[in-house]
Amino acid sequence: MLRRRCMSALLSCMIFLPVCQAQVAPAKSETHRILNGEALDIRVLGEPELSGTAVVQPDGRITLPLLNGVHAAGLTIEQLQGELEQELRQFVAQPRVTVFAVGMAEPPQMGIVPDALRPWLLPDLWPIR
Repeated sequence: MLRRRCMSALLSCMIFLPVCQAQVAPAKSETHRILNGEALDIRVLGEPELSGTAVVQPDGRITLPLLNGVHAAGLTIEQLQGELEQELRQFVAQPRVTVFAVGMAEPPQMGIVPDALRPWLLPDLWPIR
């Protein structure tokens, strides 16, 4: 019985593993359009203080040191790199920017309401006699 359960668990892992890997695989930069809420790792060659992670805000913009409100949503990675290089030319002689899509930013934390505060669940917990 235990052997059957182990084999069943192993088979289910083998079946669902490709699905999990497909969700984590990075998107192709040629076709990927940047979305609101996406986290981007932005690196400026030779300028570590200008590099960092930026999250695309609901208005479609990102902020970096020295740059406030650069439009990013809807652009490809290459288009955003060009836009950032153009904006940084006023501060750096020949900026070289690399952008990586890290993934979606973490959703806001939500609290859990105890069941005692939801009285409509009480009949499900204790049958009425």
